Amino acid sequence: MIKHSTASFFLVFMMVFSCLAIISDRNIIQIVYAEDEHAAVDGQDETAQITFSTEAGANIEGKTVELCAPDGYDIYYTVDGSDPTTTSAKYTEPLTLQANSSVLAAEADLICVGDFKIYEDNTLPKAVTLKAMAVSSDGAVTPVATRTYFFQNREPVIVIALSTDYSNLLDYDFGIMVKGAYYDAWANTPEAQPVLENNETWHYQGNYTQKGKDWERPATIEIFDDLYGQETYILDNCGIRLRGGASREYAQKSFNIYFKDSYGSKVLDYSLFDDARNFDGGLLTSYKGFALRNGGNDTNFLKFHDSLIQNLAKDLNVTTQAFRPAVLYLNGEYMGVYVLQEKYSDKFIADHYNVNEKNVIIVEEGKIDEGEDEDISFYEDMMSFADKNLSEAAVYNEFCNIVDIDSMIDFYAVQIYISNADWNPEKNTRIWRVRTPENDHYGDGKWRWILYDTEFSSSLHNKESTSFECDSYVRTIEEDPLFASVVKNPDFYNKFAERINYLSDNTFAPEKVSAEVDRLAALYKPFMPDYYKRFGDTSEKWDININNIKTFFENRSGVILDAVQNGQL
Repeated sequence: MIKHSTASFFLVFMMVFSCLAIISDRNIIQIVYAEDEHAAVDGQDETAQITFSTEAGANIEGKTVELCAPDGYDIYYTVDGSDPTTTSAKYTEPLTLQANSSVLAAEADLICVGDFKIYEDNTLPKAVTLKAMAVSSDGAVTPVATRTYFFQNREPVIVIALSTDYSNLLDYDFGIMVKGAYYDAWANTPEAQPVLENNETWHYQGNYTQKGKDWERPATIEIFDDLYGQETYILDNCGIRLRGGASREYAQKSFNIYFKDSYGSKVLDYSLFDDARNFDGGLLTSYKGFALRNGGNDTNFLKFHDSLIQNLAKDLNVTTQAFRPAVLYLNGEYMGVYVLQEKYSDKFIADHYNVNEKNVIIVEEGKIDEGEDEDISFYEDMMSFADKNLSEAAVYNEFCNIVDIDSMIDFYAVQIYISNADWNPEKNTRIWRVRTPENDHYGDGKWRWILYDTEFSSSLHNKESTSFECDSYVRTIEEDPLFASVVKNPDFYNKFAERINYLSDNTFAPEKVSAEVDRLAALYKPFMPDYYKRFGDTSEKWDININNIKTFFENRSGVILDAVQNGQL
């Protein structure tokens, strides 16, 4: 039974007993969410649909799947993620589907950087994505229909199946997952030689490191979920890009998912997270996109280190992302457990803070991420205070007119407390505001801070820069001119010091951190054995990292409180 479980209603369609009585793709679309069909093409007959004898997501081990089309149509199908054509296999009888061998493992040398690998293992979970289209005798073509099936019961979390032609992933020139042509060109440059000689794989350049719309590829997405106690199936077309910085070198890649009119639907009309709410407490019911994050610097360890920090900090005056575990299948290939996460965007800000989406400005690492090019002037005005005497009351009051001081203090307090070594004004820093003031709340035109990518902190990798002994307060003053300027103001400094004390006693209190670590570990650990089979066994580091986090927060308070007190400017 397929149901839509987003908010106020559930729609149900009847189980049927013959192929001709099955609900068509278009009816499923109406019930669930959005269109399954690809963009209309010449000769396409959108009134003719292919139907399936078995609903998507079923365990089809030992079963067959029947396809039906209107009289006079021939059906063609694929099982490799690509869209079928008249040169694809022709359907003549019920299909006994088999799991495909792993193309991604077979092409691992194209994908993997350094010591990271993708392994084939016959004991891994298996799926297959069946795509079909039909052509009439006069050349009319049905929309492509997609169904992913499994050869075992699905994992007890949200399961996402992405399908796209393998060329979009593996092609030498435009495949987004491979080293490809971009790597070969880069490797022959003088700049590449010291990086290659020192095996600094995190600095490599390739197809897989490219960003932006030119590196977005079309895909079909299926979502299997029961977050709200009702099984939900979502089927639509989308765009996919790789995401992340240095973590792109890992064999398990992170993805951003985009919904657009050009693919079929502008947004995903579904409440992906039961704790994603606006500041009035309303549940968010649609998304412009979302992220499937491998865990960043924590990919091969716990995966949830960033989620831990953000969840502990979610009640502070900073913007954070809702998250949950998810399992991904790519063209039917098991790709492991991920962190399904909200994706920051103008719509995200508009939904969370009840402001006009078109009025939102987001600056990421000193560049416009959302908004107009000329909006950078607002950011430059704020940053100009780094060269002003903010210890003077009049200058500080002027600064407070364009900055939410409580948000700034909480953001810096969190980053300094956790000793985030992967953050500075040019790295992992986002801020937002509305262009034109709308109201006296979050639409007041003041800059506010956004928290993300926090995992390279709190003892990760046992680095001195992430240890509980690290004086990240002085480090921040040395690296961040704006903070160095504003912390000279006694009002700001006193509020900041008070907030560090608050974090010590509340947000990052050792017993609170320990309980949250244990809760998240219980969520993710059941899915790690299959992850290790796919990407390599790093299980010996699980308990080490659990203990390192707990030890960090057990010992951090005294160190950072002394650092702030002794570092007063």
